[in-house]
Amino acid sequence: MAHRVKLIVGILLAAAGLSSQTVSQPAFDAAVVRPVHDDTQTWAIRQVTATRYRSLSNVMQLVTWAWQMKNYQILGAPAWTSEERFEIQATPGHSSTTDEQRLMLQELLMERFGLKVHTERREMAVYVLVTGKDGPKLGTPKENTDPGHRGINIESGVLIARSGTMDDFVGVLTTNLDRPVLNQTNLNGKYDFTLTWDQLPANGAQWSPIGPALFTPIRELGLRLDSAKAPVETLVIDAVERPTEP
Repeated sequence: MAHRVKLIVGILLAAAGLSSQTVSQPAFDAAVVRPVHDDTQTWAIRQVTATRYRSLSNVMQLVTWAWQMKNYQILGAPAWTSEERFEIQATPGHSSTTDEQRLMLQELLMERFGLKVHTERREMAVYVLVTGKDGPKLGTPKENTDPGHRGINIESGVLIARSGTMDDFVGVLTTNLDRPVLNQTNLNGKYDFTLTWDQLPANGAQWSPIGPALFTPIRELGLRLDSAKAPVETLVIDAVERPTEP
C-alpha cells in the first residue's frame, strides 16, 4: 500500500513538473522596436487596444507600466533607461486585455532589451499620510457626480478630488514628492476635496513634480505627512541592454 501511495505521489509530481514547464509567458505575435532620435518629449505616449500595442517611451516608463510599479520601486537602472526613448509597435495576435499586454511587454523587454530582474523588499525613506489631531476635513461625494469626472485631477496650482480614495491620493502624492507615500489614515471611504498652492510659471512642455508646496494644503485638510522608514516592494534590474532587432 505504501509503495502504491509513493507511486501515485510520484506521478502527480511528475505531471505538475511537466505542467510548469509547458506554461509560458504571454508574448506579442509580432513587434517592432526602434530608437527615437532627437526627441525632447518627456511624456510617455501609450495606445493599448485589444489587438494593438503602441508606445513611445523610455525603458523606465516601459518597466513601470509593465510591472505596475512606481519609479522609486525600480532599482539599478542605468541612466540611459530614463534618457533614451523607443517606439514599440506590437500586435498580440488575438484579442487581449491590458493586463495580458503588460505581461507581453515584460516578455518583449526580456527578449529585445535583455532585461533581467528580481524583486526585493527594501527599507527606504517614505512619507506616511495620517490624520491630524483634529480629524480630517473631507467632503462627502455628490451623488450626481459624472463618472467621467470621478477620481483625482491636477490643474495649475489646484488638485481636485471627486469621489477620491486615500489610496488614490497617496498615488498622486508619490508622483509629486521625493519619496513614496503610504496611506495610514484608516480612511476607507470616498471623498470630495480640493487643494490649492502657489504654482510656479510653467516650463514649456516639461513636467515637474509639485514638491513641498503640497505640505501646507494637506494640513488644511486635517491630514499630515510624517517622515518614516518602511519596507517597500522593489524591482531590481540585474541587466538591461539597448535593443536589437531579431
